[in-house]
Amino acid sequence: RKGMQNAKNILTVGAVSQVSNYTSPAQVLMTGFSSWGPTDDGRIKPEIVTKGQGVKSTTIDSDTSFATLQGTSMASPGVAGVALLLQQYYNSLNNVFMKAATLKGLILHTASEAGEFDGPDYSFGWGLINAENGASLIKANQESEALIAEVQLGNGQTYTKSIAASGTKPLMVSISWTDPSGTANNSVIDPTNLNLVNDLDLRITKNGQTFYPWTLNPAATYEPAVRNADNFRDNFEKIQIDNPDGV
Repeated sequence: RKGMQNAKNILTVGAVSQVSNYTSPAQVLMTGFSSWGPTDDGRIKPEIVTKGQGVKSTTIDSDTSFATLQGTSMASPGVAGVALLLQQYYNSLNNVFMKAATLKGLILHTASEAGEFDGPDYSFGWGLINAENGASLIKANQESEALIAEVQLGNGQTYTKSIAASGTKPLMVSISWTDPSGTANNSVIDPTNLNLVNDLDLRITKNGQTFYPWTLNPAATYEPAVRNADNFRDNFEKIQIDNPDGV
């Protein structure tokens, strides 16, 4: 099993304590048993966190037995449940299910901020999963107030979209894709070579100014994420413009 949680296209889930009513990142408290990233090539793992401590769960004692347990094995089913609900809701409005990368991107795009600094980090990933935010974005897409687009790109092609934004709340734009498998490593311990096969880049431009996605430095794991360069490690990228204005 070891190492499987580092795969590119899956959601790796971290475990935090109960957050009954989210109002700030300070409420999201990391457990003492949840593993942290980065991966050897610097990708963000885990990508998402949810409650994994003090979870009521089934046990093997009988067909009706329960116990209070903890672990990332308790957090992961919570994320799976949210993913299923989001797929069900999207299908009810669009009569089709989201692609795997779309669902993953939606969950990471709408996560509630967690950790000491803004943006992603190598312990909380992109933050605390937020089912309501995800469902609200699906509804906003249906009402043409947001955009969820599944686009196929050929090698060297670009996709461009003009967006009119105001400064009332941050502009969030993400890209998520299922990356092809790379070359298996059977000999090198802790290889640092990049594992992306298709390195897509997300940028926002306005009047000659370029806005870049959040990136982390695996050589400085406790430093805050920055927004000053392309992300060449992860197959999910997110740009956040705090005070957008114009097109």
